[in-house]
Amino acid sequence: MKFRASQRIHCFTYNGRFSHPHAQRFHFTTFLRKVQATEARASLNRGGSSSNSSSQGNTLLLPGATVATIVMLGLLHARRLYDDQKIEDAREKGILEFQPDVKATFMRLLPLRSISRFWGTLTNVELPMWLRPSVYKGWARAFHSNLEEVALPLEEYASLREFFVRRLKEGTRPIDPDPCCLVTD
Repeated sequence: MKFRASQRIHCFTYNGRFSHPHAQRFHFTTFLRKVQATEARASLNRGGSSSNSSSQGNTLLLPGATVATIVMLGLLHARRLYDDQKIEDAREKGILEFQPDVKATFMRLLPLRSISRFWGTLTNVELPMWLRPSVYKGWARAFHSNLEEVALPLEEYASLREFFVRRLKEGTRPIDPDPCCLVTD
């Protein structure tokens, strides 16, 4: 079987410690020639009368990348089996483990302290009188706040911070008189 290609396709490049800039690169056609030569030697050794021939049949050559890929897939499969076994053991013990999702990963990457300080500075800015009702109504709509519980008119709150920590009308949220009740707001 003869294989001819009009162009040489790079199959492997060797960038080792001792490589020379003009060193020969491995090409796909060179690789096929080596495979053919090895097969030819194997068939000659098998068919020859040499009694000390060490050939046991056709030899199969696997390039290094293929072997590395097979080993990597085997290791990934073993790791997945191990992880699955850990999850099953945790479920048997009644422990629930959650996989990290994309949102949590994204939140870990954010500079949360800087964002918090910026937001705190922004909420302390005094708003113009004409803008206050629309900003507070938008805030209440976004965060499901009940504006009927507000003790003062919306124009009285100078900043978003003051609106956020506002006092409520008397009697809007009565406290349970039970002494075993925990009071939070």
